[in-house]
Amino acid sequence: MNILIVGSVPSTSYNDEELLVKGIAENLVNKGHTVDDFLLPFKNGILSAPDQFFAYQLVNVNAAELLITVGYPAHIIPHDNKIVYLFDTLPDLFDYFDPSLTPLGTDQKLNIKESLMKIERHSLKKAKSIFCSSNLLCNDFRIRYNIETHVLYPPCLPVKNIEYLDQINKFSHAGYFVTESVLTPETRVMDFLEEFKTLENPLFVFVPSADETFYGAINRLINKFELTDKVILMNGNLSNDIIKNALAYLHFDNNTRRMKGSIVRCLNIGIPVVYTNDCGGAHDLLKDYKQAFESNINKFVSDCNRLNKRRANKLTPSPIAMENFIERLVD
Repeated sequence: MNILIVGSVPSTSYNDEELLVKGIAENLVNKGHTVDDFLLPFKNGILSAPDQFFAYQLVNVNAAELLITVGYPAHIIPHDNKIVYLFDTLPDLFDYFDPSLTPLGTDQKLNIKESLMKIERHSLKKAKSIFCSSNLLCNDFRIRYNIETHVLYPPCLPVKNIEYLDQINKFSHAGYFVTESVLTPETRVMDFLEEFKTLENPLFVFVPSADETFYGAINRLINKFELTDKVILMNGNLSNDIIKNALAYLHFDNNTRRMKGSIVRCLNIGIPVVYTNDCGGAHDLLKDYKQAFESNINKFVSDCNRLNKRRANKLTPSPIAMENFIERLVD
């Protein structure tokens, strides 16, 4: 079969979409299909979304027998035989946060939002099948559009990032924590950064965004809180070699829809995950993982420090295999 895979890559966010596009393409080629793939950039933000939505709809993919879209908003590309996979959506469309905090006036925001949702609803209703990386995201589409979607956790995709390996291995004896986060300067992140001053072991934060301006802004935030010895920024993906020697992965996102690939890699390797009870999309998967420890914002750092003292043993890995993922995606 002639298959085309199109991915959207957010400008200041995670690149799980890019990794998954390459992983799906490689697997389908091995199965004997003719596969082509490409990535389209997407700048987050409701003001820039209308122009980008229009541009996406002009992409001609009619030569493909099957279109697989990965990420937002690649799903709005028109095709008669389309499978959609989404990690998240544009937060402004579903009001994940207080709309009074947005830079737009209420009327302007509402008009843009209604136009984008009309395009999105039309596109999704024409899809052969729609998969989401979390139950939360499925519920969003069910409530907003009355559209049937299916939860399909992303597969474990190995990532190599040897650039920082020697630097981080110096901390292996004393122990270190890891996370993959964009650390946007919201109130919740500010509160956590203040609390991280009491961490007994350093936290390596991997920022997957390739946007140097964005990375620089996060770096200035760390300096502002005088946390350069506690919270150490690394540019790029959190790799398997770094995960396997960590005390734990810290997941403190607030109500995010995305099931991050870095969390799936931790489950695959078998290291502990400390997560907040309001972390969002990853909660359903982590609550069934024996080496995951649920906490809340007030106890998070103290729970992390206690985990260091326990030195929890690694569990047998819980892999989410690409083969199983493909079987569900392309049945």
